[in-house]
Amino acid sequence: MKKLLSVFLLSVLLLTLCLPFAANAETSVSLANISGEVFPGCEFTVGVLASGKDISYLTGNPISYDANQISPVGEPTTRISNWQYSAGKANFIAGISSMDAEGVSGNNLELVRFTFRLKDSVQSGDTITLEIHNTNIVAQENFSGNLSCTIPVVKNSNANLMGLTCKDQNDNNCTFSPAFSSSVTSYSMTVDNKVTSLKITPQTANDKAVAEVSGASDLQVGENTVVIKVTADSGNTKEYILKVTRKEPPSVNALLEALSVAEGTLSPAFDPNTTEYTLSVPADKSSLSLGVTTADSKATYQITGNEAFRKEGNAVSITVTAEDGKSKTTYTITVTREEPVFAAIELSEGTLTPEFDPSVTEYTLEVPAEILSLSSLQATPKDSAAQYTVEGNEEFIVGENVVLLKLTSEDGLVDRIYTLRVQRARPIRSDSALSSLTCSYGALSPAFSPENTTYVLLTDTNPGAISLTAAPRDEFASASSSTFIPRTGMNIETIECSAEDGTITTYTVYVFVPAKEYAPAVLITGSPAEGQALSAKVLNLDTAQGTYTWYLNDQPVSGANGQSFTVPAGSEGKTLKVRFVSAENKEYFSDGVLVQENPAILSPGETQVGMNTATLVITICVVLVALGLGILFGIFFTKRNYS
Repeated sequence: MKKLLSVFLLSVLLLTLCLPFAANAETSVSLANISGEVFPGCEFTVGVLASGKDISYLTGNPISYDANQISPVGEPTTRISNWQYSAGKANFIAGISSMDAEGVSGNNLELVRFTFRLKDSVQSGDTITLEIHNTNIVAQENFSGNLSCTIPVVKNSNANLMGLTCKDQNDNNCTFSPAFSSSVTSYSMTVDNKVTSLKITPQTANDKAVAEVSGASDLQVGENTVVIKVTADSGNTKEYILKVTRKEPPSVNALLEALSVAEGTLSPAFDPNTTEYTLSVPADKSSLSLGVTTADSKATYQITGNEAFRKEGNAVSITVTAEDGKSKTTYTITVTREEPVFAAIELSEGTLTPEFDPSVTEYTLEVPAEILSLSSLQATPKDSAAQYTVEGNEEFIVGENVVLLKLTSEDGLVDRIYTLRVQRARPIRSDSALSSLTCSYGALSPAFSPENTTYVLLTDTNPGAISLTAAPRDEFASASSSTFIPRTGMNIETIECSAEDGTITTYTVYVFVPAKEYAPAVLITGSPAEGQALSAKVLNLDTAQGTYTWYLNDQPVSGANGQSFTVPAGSEGKTLKVRFVSAENKEYFSDGVLVQENPAILSPGETQVGMNTATLVITICVVLVALGLGILFGIFFTKRNYS
């Protein structure tokens, strides 16, 4: 009540002091409209007010004031133009030359406003006096006189803040909401749990005002009230309220509440306290679709390793960081990416063993000798995006051949190899030739060659047992052998060589055992085919000196007069003979031999040994006689040969 009464009395005093000096009731001029309280250090304004009709002109002499108390600030504001100023010791002069407009009318019309600053040396309770001498106004009713105004100096009642800053105990800036304004008295702020006190710095609008801060230390979790109380020089007070919310302590919960995968099943089943898991995913999955939920909503998590899976060694980590930023838990999923598989492997050459199963990668397959590759091989990946290559499927050798089917995932990071062990059968061989033919007695004529199937062996009159031993040229062929006791005269022994496919080649050996008076004979040896060399041998003559003549179809061959003869082209189907004339001018003929097509292999009957007709008759007679004598002397010869 005392403060209100003081303000009321002050207002009455100001109105009383600033009453105008008027020459009449119609026209008046006054110093009035003082802005606000006047206190040490403040700026204030004073206006020149006029009342009347048709105000057209105003003049004035210097304003008088105490320069130790106040000083002018800037230029006056006015409705009238052409003000002029000059500085004096304790005054300034304002003169009016003309009005902007004629006939301005009004009550308490402010014509001029002056701005002053009250110096700090002035004390509250003092008074300030302003005077304008010889003031004249031209109006309907003219005015002339002096103007004065006495202004009391009071204490500053401004309890506003012009600024407010805040920092925590670590000198980090804090932010108000809303932004500071001197007219706003309520604010809010949220700080971390680690903030336990605030450094609040208020800046008063009145430098003589005092600001006190309470409640800014020892902040509790939750809402705290900080009061900034401003007390003006006059004793007037004003409070600014700051609601500070200190956050709860950060959580240390770094666990997951849930962890799920779209591919496969975690092993073991998820438990927040279990951090190690295994997982198998299909070949077409190179990453996981994870569902992650933290137990504390303020916790964060980071996933690493969830890309480009290979067969093994894939570790997907989910690292959970608690709200406090320090507590962490890492969950690890060890992922095995399955190898790609074939849905089917199809072929027409043979049958896979075992029967195809996508999980089985090793198979065997038997194919005939004529199969050199699996031309019909077709494989179908289970994953249509997977690709496969085939290696080793060409130029099969006899025996085991390895065909590899390499199946690779679309991204190329995992693969699986299927192995087909192809057993190619050995071709059935048809080689029925001998590699050697040896005789236990004497030497074959001509010398052995695989392509020559006819040979002659000359013996004494009593050679005893003779063995013929043969070896096949092909390891899968077989050859017969022969052991015999030749009889006097011509003996024919055959050796057969059987190929694996059943082909048989017969080798013939003519063994001649001479009698005491056995007639001479001519024998042709060799293979009678075009381009082949033949030989003529004369048997049972003391000397083979003589001449030879070769015949084709009983026509002598020109120039063919030697013991050897090469069958000329165009001789196929003709009969070949040889004529021998001894030194005693006796002639002997061989039997006819048919020239055949195949130059390499001859059947036993194709090479024939012949004697002339007379010799043959004599030979038959001798053989009959020998048979008779053989009955008498058979036992003797048998014992002799096997003793």
